Amino acid sequence: MSSGSRRTENDADGWYHWSVRCACLRIGADEWCLSMRPELRITIDGVSLPKSDIIGGKVTRKKSRRSTTIY
Repeated sequence: MSSGSRRTENDADGWYHWSVRCACLRIGADEWCLSMRPELRITIDGVSLPKSDIIGGKVTRKKSRRSTTIY
């Protein structure tokens, strides 16, 4: 099993992987905008995804705690 790093955290429930989703959005005829959204992925062993009904609450809880501790 791989060890954790700054961007990956090991929890009893699995591995949490922080990442960024980037996309170019067209906002006008000749105008574009770069969208960058933080993402959180959970895996069981670093690769395999858990069942989808388990993920939602864990991700929401983890993201809300991370956002409120910054302020």
